[in-house]
Amino acid sequence: MPKAQAPYEALRTNTASLELAAERIELALAWRALTESSSEQSNMYEREKLIRYNLATAAPVSGTL
Repeated sequence: MPKAQAPYEALRTNTASLELAAERIELALAWRALTESSSEQSNMYEREKLIRYNLATAAPVSGTL
């Protein structure tokens, strides 16, 4: 989708929004898989801290983390 052509602006914006939504879903599923399968308590705090940081960096949503 060429940036120089104005008619594609809405399509580019919508595509970017959908890609971000897909990333958020993927990260949420990864988070769920990690929290469900992670029965170990050793170093759990650091793992959770890292996961939260990665989620916030990859898909920042105001007020969710």
